Amino acid sequence: MRVLFFLFVLLSGCSSNYNEGSLFFFYESYLVDAKRDNIKLIYRDFFDDKLVADVDIDNPFIIDQLLFKENMKRIISYKESLYKGYGCLTVNGLDNDGKPIAINVEFSNHKPKWLMKDVDILLLDTKEDYSNIGVCPKEYVVH
Repeated sequence: MRVLFFLFVLLSGCSSNYNEGSLFFFYESYLVDAKRDNIKLIYRDFFDDKLVADVDIDNPFIIDQLLFKENMKRIISYKESLYKGYGCLTVNGLDNDGKPIAINVEFSNHKPKWLMKDVDILLLDTKEDYSNIGVCPKEYVVH
């Protein structure tokens, strides 16, 4: 009986950390799967067509933009805000020079997955400038 209870507690603890519906879950997939040698083949798995519909996928500048993740060397924290049909993810971390940076991503809901619709990178003055909520770029950028 103790073993069964322990197994239940262990599985409950694991499942609470794994949330397939979270924005960060999809962002982590992008971090792991998107590489310079495969991004031309898989970018539509991560980015909304509204963002990438007319891009020249053979343009090296576009490849750099699709691999924006390379701007952050280390993740410190992340925050999510979910709304009807979209969500906002803010990833706080350090850039390649060890300076504070935040990546704000708007996701659109394409059930059962989320796709990145807008991305903005903020170079911050201090770690105190990290956001404590998920922020979408559309909240402060005028297109």
